[in-house]
Amino acid sequence: LTALVDRGALVNGVPGAKWPPLLDAVKNNQLEAIELLVARGADLGWRCREPYASYPGWKDTTLREIAEIELFPAASLRAELGRKSH
Repeated sequence: LTALVDRGALVNGVPGAKWPPLLDAVKNNQLEAIELLVARGADLGWRCREPYASYPGWKDTTLREIAEIELFPAASLRAELGRKSH
């Protein structure tokens, strides 16, 4: 993932993406990918607005909120999420 982002891969996916990379990383508990995407500027304010959002509590929820619901992150990641939301 680092190599892809270093070579220009968009951390938020293509414009208008319905499932950004950070959401995929959160869904699959990929802490290293989450840390990288957050550090590189992933949009924690992105909202899940899809009608097929079948995960409980995801509909109209921000990526930051989804991460808090789905993960039990390390203290450093939790601190990073807090800093990025302000």
